[in-house]
Amino acid sequence: MRKEGIKRWILGFFMVIITYPIIETFIPVRLAGQVNRADLTSNLLPFNAETWFSGDFQSTFERYMNDNIGLFPLFIRIHNQLEYTLFGNTYTGNVVEGKEGYLYEQIYIDSYFGEDFKGLSVIEKNTAQLKELQDKLESKGKYLMFCLAAGKSTYFPEYLPYSQEKDSTNYEYYSKEFVKQGVNHINANPWFLKMKDSLGYLLYPQYGIHWSHYGAMLVTDSIVQYMEKGTGWDLPNMAITQLNYSPVARYYDNDIAHSLNLFYEVQPEPMIYPDFEWRGEKGDKPRKLLIIGDSFTWDIFENSRIGEECFHDVQFWFYNQTVHRDVKTEGSENNGLPTLTRHLDFYKIMQEYDAFLIVSNEPNLSSFGWGFAKDALSILEDPNYRPRERNNEYLRDQAKNKKEWREALTHQAKERGITLDSMINIYLHNPNYTP
Repeated sequence: MRKEGIKRWILGFFMVIITYPIIETFIPVRLAGQVNRADLTSNLLPFNAETWFSGDFQSTFERYMNDNIGLFPLFIRIHNQLEYTLFGNTYTGNVVEGKEGYLYEQIYIDSYFGEDFKGLSVIEKNTAQLKELQDKLESKGKYLMFCLAAGKSTYFPEYLPYSQEKDSTNYEYYSKEFVKQGVNHINANPWFLKMKDSLGYLLYPQYGIHWSHYGAMLVTDSIVQYMEKGTGWDLPNMAITQLNYSPVARYYDNDIAHSLNLFYEVQPEPMIYPDFEWRGEKGDKPRKLLIIGDSFTWDIFENSRIGEECFHDVQFWFYNQTVHRDVKTEGSENNGLPTLTRHLDFYKIMQEYDAFLIVSNEPNLSSFGWGFAKDALSILEDPNYRPRERNNEYLRDQAKNKKEWREALTHQAKERGITLDSMINIYLHNPNYTP
């Protein structure tokens, strides 16, 4: 009798193990929370004749079930924690672990060694085009400048996971050409390196992709001061009033670690988080700033208050693709669906804005300015010019799989009585698109 009871207990235990993931799918307890990942989500398309015969329903159903099966986050964390702890392996995009636990993204290492070098003739041509735009804007009382963002591989080459012969790099030649051709710019790399002995990881966190929050605020202040010197404008200036140390990383300072999906988030040594204020008046003449930049711009745009207390208006074009404005500004986004730069009246923007800032990290120099200089020159010559569409496949993927985008477009499709694919086509390709 006792043996029978043990057998039933063992059978019941394994039945629970087998069936629990299915139960968890429908009655989630979330023992390991959510998986930290890019905010692309697997969305299940509605079942109908169109989605069935196109095969879209089947492919999304497979991804949806895989991502939503019970205990999925737990299995991911168990796997990632074991791999990271025992072997130093990471499973987040192209993240690699360097010496002493320093984390890098592979594209930054490749760029540091010159794997993406575009060639001197291309760099000379692109710089000349940027200088031409700078001169044309200056003749209209406007200002253009470029910020070469500091690179983690350039700042911390001693912690790279491997060494190889260093080839010519885009950063090396653009920094030279900017000086040679007289492009307005600040170069954060040599400045950061000068401060490295005293500030070290406080400017570039051990587990971060981007410069630290403290570094981003220093760069913001330098951008404004450089712009003041170049224009003669009297702009408010940032004053750091206090330096606070925190044992827990904030803002974007631990972004790679956050994405590792471990049971505990590794933390750097205490980081600096400055208190600051903007001193001075904006002046009677409203100044508007347009930033075209990559992810190094987010901390500046979101957390420096440059659009609230320095300029009258700041607009951020992320990769010259999606439009972001102050959250208090109406019309910047439509229920989670961003305005695309292709939706805007580019000629009107060029007339209304006073200053233009391009921010690029080292890997993105291979896509120099994401076509902004060429498009801006063309629009100044011909107000009817329309920039060519870029990254349509990426945008279509975002529209289908990014939760906020998909929900907004699904709502618009229902209002218009059309399919989601048709709505996405309108969003991407109709020059007269309105939500």
